[in-house]
Amino acid sequence: MYVYSIDTTTVASVLGLSHRSLVRWYKHLRTTGNVLKANTKAKSSRWPRDMCAFVQTYVKAHPCFYFEELRYELRKRYRDSIGVSDATICRALRFDLKLTRKVLTKRARERVFHAKGEIMLAVLILSTATLINSSSSTKHQRTEDLLYVIMVGLQDIHRHM
Repeated sequence: MYVYSIDTTTVASVLGLSHRSLVRWYKHLRTTGNVLKANTKAKSSRWPRDMCAFVQTYVKAHPCFYFEELRYELRKRYRDSIGVSDATICRALRFDLKLTRKVLTKRARERVFHAKGEIMLAVLILSTATLINSSSSTKHQRTEDLLYVIMVGLQDIHRHM
């Protein structure tokens, strides 16, 4: 076979290609007029849009979730309209919703961090209330004690975060 009066074996060796690849590309050029691949269809999710939206909101609301929990919620909400295996959920999270294990772990860590801060704040409020109720000193002294406890508690919260 010749391409512009030059043997395809010679062209392939000059370009550093296999002879078979060059022949395939040349046939593609002759049939389509272009060596570029045809436009491929845009990949879409295997799941319906409302199902993807549900999973997206579920993941935001429950950053520390197990696949079993998500599978249970999907089956409860969508019955058996589609198969919901762990592999399907993992594939949908990764490719359809662009949520990797790293992103999900980061969200879970942030959620735990905020929960820890809320617990520390609740402890601070309870200890302050206990101090105020147990104090038999004057009103002015109780206010000073309250401010002191709040400052110490805020320093503790800041140190633990």
